[in-house]
Amino acid sequence: MAFPILFVWFLIGIFIFRHHLRKNSKIEDAAHDAFWKKEASSLVVRKRDLEPNDYIQTSLSEKYMKDQTFFDGIQAPDLYRQQMYLFDLSQKPMVNFQNLDNADVRLQFGTATITAVEAYENNYVQYIKTLFLLAKGLIAVGQEDLAKHYLEEGIAVDTDIRGNYTLLATIYKQHQQEKALTNLYERAMNLNTLTKNQLIKELDQIRLGKDINQNPLPY
Repeated sequence: MAFPILFVWFLIGIFIFRHHLRKNSKIEDAAHDAFWKKEASSLVVRKRDLEPNDYIQTSLSEKYMKDQTFFDGIQAPDLYRQQMYLFDLSQKPMVNFQNLDNADVRLQFGTATITAVEAYENNYVQYIKTLFLLAKGLIAVGQEDLAKHYLEEGIAVDTDIRGNYTLLATIYKQHQQEKALTNLYERAMNLNTLTKNQLIKELDQIRLGKDINQNPLPY
């Protein structure tokens, strides 16, 4: 009697497996069809110029620009080149559409605009990377106040670089700027990145006064 019962359960298992297989296949087919319909639709959208509020507005002030003598004095000539590159980038158009795929961009602005948007996005990515790397280098040579300005600019333009948040949070904690630290924490909570959970854990440790023993990465 045990054998027929086991056989029945075996058949039921096969049926359930095939049912889920067919269900998943239908879902994948629907997603595939939706993807290609979206792609096809995006290719026939007429060009629309970006609006002023589509662009990232930078706020770098030239009062923070140091001459080469300053950087030679702190034995950091490479940081001078990074600074000049940063200020050059700040004058270029930037957008942050990283939450959109190419089809979404084409649907919003048209196929003819995609090349310009990609260039503007690259400007933005280079900008937030350079802000962080310059700030990190300045901290290493004892220029924390200047570094803080660049880190705060990164937050102002919605950087998603984890190290930008943790370095700035450490500075705020060391100087007992609790309100600024709380505001920074709230900004981090609104991020939509793969490293968000790790970032929140590190910020929690910083708020508690713990050393996170990190070497912040630019990603």
